[in-house]
Amino acid sequence: MLFKGSSSGERGTLFQLKNMLDRRGVKSEVTKAVNDCREFMRLTTQGFILIAALQVLGVDNFIEFDNHVNNLATDEQKAELMEHIVQTIVDRFIKTERFTLDCDETTEDNNLTNRVPCGYPGCPKSYLLDGLCRRNHRQTCQYKDLDILQPHEPVANEPKTKTKKKSTDYKSDYKFNYTCCVLRDGLMDWCREDSAKENDGDRLFRMWKFDMLRFSNSNHTKYRLLAFKLQAQIMATLPPRLAFELKHNRSINIHGGKGGNVPGDLALEFFNMRAKDALHALHGNLTSTSIKRVGRSLQGCNDIMDAYVNGLGHYFGKPSNSKPSLKKDINMIVTQLQPEKLFNEIPGRYHKSFQCIPFDPLSDLKGKTFNKWLTEKKETYAKIQRRKSYYV
Repeated sequence: MLFKGSSSGERGTLFQLKNMLDRRGVKSEVTKAVNDCREFMRLTTQGFILIAALQVLGVDNFIEFDNHVNNLATDEQKAELMEHIVQTIVDRFIKTERFTLDCDETTEDNNLTNRVPCGYPGCPKSYLLDGLCRRNHRQTCQYKDLDILQPHEPVANEPKTKTKKKSTDYKSDYKFNYTCCVLRDGLMDWCREDSAKENDGDRLFRMWKFDMLRFSNSNHTKYRLLAFKLQAQIMATLPPRLAFELKHNRSINIHGGKGGNVPGDLALEFFNMRAKDALHALHGNLTSTSIKRVGRSLQGCNDIMDAYVNGLGHYFGKPSNSKPSLKKDINMIVTQLQPEKLFNEIPGRYHKSFQCIPFDPLSDLKGKTFNKWLTEKKETYAKIQRRKSYYV
């Protein structure tokens, strides 16, 4: 959505930055070049963070920024300045409105047909009369124990009132919206990668909650269902021990040390690559016996190869083909895009390839539709759990 070839001549877009930095490995389909796309996104995010920091402090270049920091006497003042910059960037350029499920709309629709709803927000059940069926349902309703929603008793014939949104006469700054969307997506991907490296299961679990909304907004139904299954397993269906393992065993530390974890599926690909290399070396001697021998000796060969690589690294030192510093590219991004004032809200600006991009992409997501889908899935999984309990 944020990467189009037609935006190659529009300063501040991802495709224009790709051409300016000569990142030829970056593709429009991320699956074809995952590492190159992630490195490019990380580079762009760092450049945009520096531009936003200069905007917050009201300075034009790094020299004025260094002078502003050096004027501070103590480290506590520098820490307070850093905290102020970070908080301002989050509040002005990243923070969005809280997403709501619009649970009350179901109640209002029922009131138009003179039906009596269950009364617990989120429950789609409604009844013709306020009688025994409704009271029995309320005793076993799965929504009555939700702490975040307070039960209430709506009136059956309560008139439906609509609140009209205030119309805005001024034009939005769509260039500012695009820049904030790029910065927000880059930081979310950075946070996701860092949580995997630190094996922070709680943070990964929160990221899946955000991703479920994004999958629903982009109509990726299979990924949305996968996110729902993960949350259902951790929060309800699995025993506490298995739920803890599922949350905190999602990455593997191959080389040791802090912050060196990799996702479990990526580590499995590393092992598969070495197994395929060993099987490919057999050529015509590929038999069932040789395949079993390769499988039994795979872990021992991996330990030997890792020890050999570490020994060569200590002996020869840092290899000459290591990745160069990205400081030059980051300085180029800041120097080229600083005059564009991307983080200034100037009404009427837009990129030709992104003319109507909203500040929050999730603003187009309908809470009522998402709540309906979520309720159906919860009821389906509740029925499955009840059926399983009958056989125990």
